[in-house]
Amino acid sequence: MNINKPKISHLGDSSIVVRFSDKINSEDNDKVYSFYKLIKEKNYSFVNDVIPTYNSVAIEYLQSEKTFFEIKELVKSLTDELSEIKFDYEKKIIDIPVKYGGKYGPDINFVADYCKISREKLIELHTGVDYRVYMIGFSPGFPYLGGMNYKLVCPRVKKPRINVPAGSVGIAEQQTGIYPIDSPGGWQIIGKTFLNLFDLSNKNPSYISPGNIIRFRED
Repeated sequence: MNINKPKISHLGDSSIVVRFSDKINSEDNDKVYSFYKLIKEKNYSFVNDVIPTYNSVAIEYLQSEKTFFEIKELVKSLTDELSEIKFDYEKKIIDIPVKYGGKYGPDINFVADYCKISREKLIELHTGVDYRVYMIGFSPGFPYLGGMNYKLVCPRVKKPRINVPAGSVGIAEQQTGIYPIDSPGGWQIIGKTFLNLFDLSNKNPSYISPGNIIRFRED
């Protein structure tokens, strides 16, 4: 793996951000999860948490044990190890059946009008590509997906909803995603899947993981 030197910066008093790129793509996302995997495997006693994103990793550490400069030097040494490590994600393709529009997709007409396309074309574009799962965040099990057709880019709702039902499929700006649990939200809701995407009774509660490929289809 070709690893360029990441940018390292403060994040508050006891966290550090390791940024591998300012772009969002699969290659840089692989670097993020390779580094995340390496840190987790080291199991450092002074690391409280490790949080991966699209193109960076945040590390929360104990100030009583390490300074920012010590963590920074550690990160520099660890990135040298990454050339021999590959993020071994599960190349799993997940089929997501979606009921578009109606009571399940209250914003589908707004999105279609905003994008100047028909409802049918919107569904065709949304189901016509494979989406890579770049990260899980916002709420438990919420997948941030890359690869959405630029013709579907639209703004968030003007007034966020207090409750968006689990399974709701939404679009916000250049992204599409799925709400795995009932939660507040501000994305344009175009449909709903009835798959159970988050279950605490499972060893891995999230049905979807980083690196997976999502394929939507009209149900």
